Amino acid sequence: MQQARLAGPGGVVKLSVPVCSESRTVAEARIDVQQPWQKVHWQTIQSLYGRSPFFPYYADEIKELLMQPPGTLAAFNRELFSCLCRQMKYPVPDIEMIRLEGADIFNSIRQLARLETECGHPAYPQVFQSRTGFLPGLSVLDLLMNQGPAAAPYLQKLIAG
Repeated sequence: MQQARLAGPGGVVKLSVPVCSESRTVAEARIDVQQPWQKVHWQTIQSLYGRSPFFPYYADEIKELLMQPPGTLAAFNRELFSCLCRQMKYPVPDIEMIRLEGADIFNSIRQLARLETECGHPAYPQVFQSRTGFLPGLSVLDLLMNQGPAAAPYLQKLIAG
Protein backbone atom coordinates (compact mmCIF):
# COMPACT_ATOMS: atom_id res chain seq x y z
CA MET A 1 0.00 0.00 0.00
CA GLN A 2 1.12 3.51 -0.77
CA GLN A 3 0.47 6.41 1.58
CA ALA A 4 -0.12 10.13 1.48
CA ARG A 5 0.17 12.24 4.60
CA LEU A 6 -2.39 15.04 4.81
CA ALA A 7 -3.31 17.59 7.48
CA GLY A 8 -6.45 16.93 9.49
CA PRO A 9 -8.07 18.60 12.50
CA GLY A 10 -6.49 16.04 14.84
CA GLY A 11 -3.09 15.84 13.13
CA VAL A 12 -1.76 13.77 10.26
CA VAL A 13 -4.26 11.75 8.19
CA LYS A 14 -2.88 8.94 6.05
CA LEU A 15 -4.47 7.79 2.81
CA SER A 16 -3.44 4.46 1.31
CA VAL A 17 -4.00 3.06 -2.16
CA PRO A 18 -4.71 -0.65 -1.79
CA VAL A 19 -2.80 -3.03 -4.03
CA CYS A 20 -3.35 -6.69 -4.83
CA SER A 21 -1.42 -8.92 -2.46
CA GLU A 22 0.50 -10.75 -5.18
CA SER A 23 2.30 -7.53 -6.24
CA ARG A 24 6.02 -7.48 -5.48
CA THR A 25 7.07 -4.00 -6.64
CA VAL A 26 5.38 -0.69 -7.45
CA ALA A 27 6.01 -1.36 -11.14
CA GLU A 28 4.10 -4.67 -10.91
CA ALA A 29 1.53 -3.61 -8.32
CA ARG A 30 -2.05 -3.62 -9.54
CA ILE A 31 -4.46 -1.40 -7.66
CA ASP A 32 -7.11 -3.43 -5.85
CA VAL A 33 -10.44 -2.70 -7.54
CA GLN A 34 -12.41 -4.57 -4.87
CA GLN A 35 -11.98 -1.75 -2.36
CA PRO A 36 -13.83 1.61 -2.66
CA TRP A 37 -10.66 3.61 -2.06
CA GLN A 38 -11.28 6.22 -4.80
CA LYS A 39 -14.51 7.50 -3.27
CA VAL A 40 -13.02 7.43 0.24
CA HIS A 41 -9.89 9.30 -0.90
CA TRP A 42 -11.91 11.97 -2.69
CA GLN A 43 -14.27 12.46 0.28
CA THR A 44 -11.30 12.73 2.63
CA ILE A 45 -9.50 15.26 0.42
CA GLN A 46 -12.72 17.25 0.03
CA SER A 47 -13.32 17.20 3.80
CA LEU A 48 -9.75 18.19 4.70
CA TYR A 49 -9.12 20.79 2.00
CA GLY A 50 -12.59 21.98 0.97
CA ARG A 51 -12.02 25.19 2.93
CA SER A 52 -8.46 25.72 1.78
CA PRO A 53 -7.93 28.82 -0.33
CA PHE A 54 -6.99 26.98 -3.53
CA PHE A 55 -9.22 23.89 -3.41
CA PRO A 56 -11.71 25.31 -5.95
CA TYR A 57 -8.94 25.83 -8.49
CA TYR A 58 -7.46 22.31 -8.35
CA ALA A 59 -10.27 20.04 -7.13
CA ASP A 60 -11.78 19.06 -10.48
CA GLU A 61 -8.57 17.72 -12.02
CA ILE A 62 -7.61 15.83 -8.87
CA LYS A 63 -11.08 14.29 -8.59
CA GLU A 64 -11.00 13.30 -12.26
CA LEU A 65 -7.64 11.61 -11.79
CA LEU A 66 -8.77 9.75 -8.68
CA MET A 67 -11.93 8.49 -10.35
CA GLN A 68 -10.20 7.02 -13.42
CA PRO A 69 -10.32 3.24 -13.69
CA PRO A 70 -7.34 1.94 -11.73
CA GLY A 71 -4.47 0.09 -13.35
CA THR A 72 -1.00 -0.24 -11.93
CA LEU A 73 0.28 1.73 -8.98
CA ALA A 74 3.25 2.94 -11.06
CA ALA A 75 0.94 4.35 -13.75
CA PHE A 76 -1.19 6.05 -11.10
CA ASN A 77 1.96 7.52 -9.48
CA ARG A 78 3.11 8.90 -12.83
CA GLU A 79 -0.28 10.44 -13.65
CA LEU A 80 -0.65 11.98 -10.21
CA PHE A 81 2.91 13.31 -10.22
CA SER A 82 2.37 14.92 -13.63
CA CYS A 83 -0.98 16.35 -12.54
CA LEU A 84 0.46 17.97 -9.42
CA CYS A 85 3.43 19.38 -11.35
CA ARG A 86 1.07 20.86 -13.99
CA GLN A 87 -1.17 22.39 -11.36
CA MET A 88 1.80 24.03 -9.65
CA LYS A 89 3.25 25.08 -12.99
CA TYR A 90 6.33 23.21 -11.80
CA PRO A 91 8.57 21.77 -14.53
CA VAL A 92 7.54 18.17 -15.13
CA PRO A 93 10.73 16.09 -15.12
CA ASP A 94 11.13 13.02 -17.28
CA ILE A 95 8.88 10.67 -15.33
CA GLU A 96 10.66 7.57 -16.58
CA MET A 97 13.86 8.78 -14.91
CA ILE A 98 12.25 9.04 -11.50
CA ARG A 99 12.46 5.93 -9.38
CA LEU A 100 8.95 5.32 -8.04
CA GLU A 101 9.69 2.15 -6.08
CA GLY A 102 8.24 2.71 -2.63
CA ALA A 103 7.34 6.34 -3.36
CA ASP A 104 4.34 7.77 -1.60
CA ILE A 105 1.71 8.62 -4.19
CA PHE A 106 1.41 12.28 -3.26
CA ASN A 107 5.04 12.68 -2.18
CA SER A 108 7.05 12.10 -5.37
CA ILE A 109 7.73 15.82 -5.73
CA ARG A 110 8.93 15.93 -2.13
CA GLN A 111 11.51 13.24 -2.93
CA LEU A 112 12.65 15.19 -5.96
CA ALA A 113 13.08 18.24 -3.77
CA ARG A 114 14.86 16.23 -1.03
CA LEU A 115 12.22 17.17 1.52
CA GLU A 116 12.16 13.84 3.31
CA THR A 117 14.23 15.05 6.26
CA GLU A 118 12.48 16.15 9.42
CA CYS A 119 14.10 19.57 9.55
CA GLY A 120 14.18 22.57 7.29
CA HIS A 121 10.50 22.72 6.32
CA PRO A 122 9.64 26.41 6.22
CA ALA A 123 6.14 26.85 7.62
CA TYR A 124 3.27 27.90 5.39
CA PRO A 125 -0.36 28.40 6.46
CA GLN A 126 -2.30 25.14 6.74
CA VAL A 127 -6.07 24.67 7.10
CA PHE A 128 -5.94 23.23 10.63
CA GLN A 129 -2.85 25.07 11.83
CA SER A 130 -4.74 26.83 14.63
CA ARG A 131 -5.50 23.38 16.12
CA THR A 132 -2.40 21.37 15.27
CA GLY A 133 0.36 23.90 14.69
CA PHE A 134 2.36 23.56 11.48
CA LEU A 135 2.67 19.92 10.38
CA PRO A 136 5.87 19.30 8.38
CA GLY A 137 6.47 16.36 6.07
CA LEU A 138 3.03 16.31 4.47
CA SER A 139 2.13 15.54 0.90
CA VAL A 140 2.73 18.12 -1.78
CA LEU A 141 -1.08 18.14 -2.11
CA ASP A 142 -1.20 19.99 1.22
CA LEU A 143 1.26 22.55 -0.10
CA LEU A 144 -0.73 22.98 -3.32
CA MET A 145 -4.10 23.39 -1.59
CA ASN A 146 -2.74 25.92 0.89
CA GLN A 147 -0.27 27.85 -1.25
CA GLY A 148 -1.62 27.54 -4.79
CA PRO A 149 0.66 29.40 -7.23
CA ALA A 150 3.23 29.93 -4.46
CA ALA A 151 3.81 26.15 -4.17
CA ALA A 152 6.33 25.94 -7.04
CA PRO A 153 8.50 28.83 -5.77
CA TYR A 154 8.41 27.20 -2.30
CA LEU A 155 9.77 23.95 -3.76
CA GLN A 156 12.32 25.72 -5.94
CA LYS A 157 13.64 27.61 -2.91
CA LEU A 158 14.04 24.33 -1.02
CA ILE A 159 15.82 22.70 -3.96
CA ALA A 160 18.20 25.65 -4.23
CA GLY A 161 19.04 25.07 -0.59
